[in-house]
Amino acid sequence: MAEPDTEERPKVEAQKAEAQKPDPPKRTPIGIDEARRWTGFRLDDISGETVAKVESIYVDAGTGEPRWLQVKLGFFGKHCLVPVADAVGGAGRLWLPYEREWIRQAPEARPGKPLDQQTELALCTYWGFAAANRAREIEGREAGAMTARPA
Repeated sequence: MAEPDTEERPKVEAQKAEAQKPDPPKRTPIGIDEARRWTGFRLDDISGETVAKVESIYVDAGTGEPRWLQVKLGFFGKHCLVPVADAVGGAGRLWLPYEREWIRQAPEARPGKPLDQQTELALCTYWGFAAANRAREIEGREAGAMTARPA
């Protein structure tokens, strides 16, 4: 077998290196029991500063799997929804990989109100890549249909 020419060698070596990289660890989806335990936890931003407090969980209207955490920003602050999939919990605290201001500027969500497809797709757009899988899950559902509800 002929050796790749000088220009092709770096490409071939890069492809070999990429093929040898291990897959990133798969994160186990958060179950409803774990998500319920998070109620009352402090929510910290990427730098570890407390931003909010978890008040409730929103689940998929069809499967009952947790999708969003409803949090309250400050003592008299607004309520918003953050993606469960990005949350990491432990010792009475949750951590999200977002800056404080990004969390604080999230769209407001009225407590206890179910989400319809349009509202949830807007949330998915705000949270971007984090919620991309969720957007794909609900895009095919009937327009106006309830897609998530409080647990």
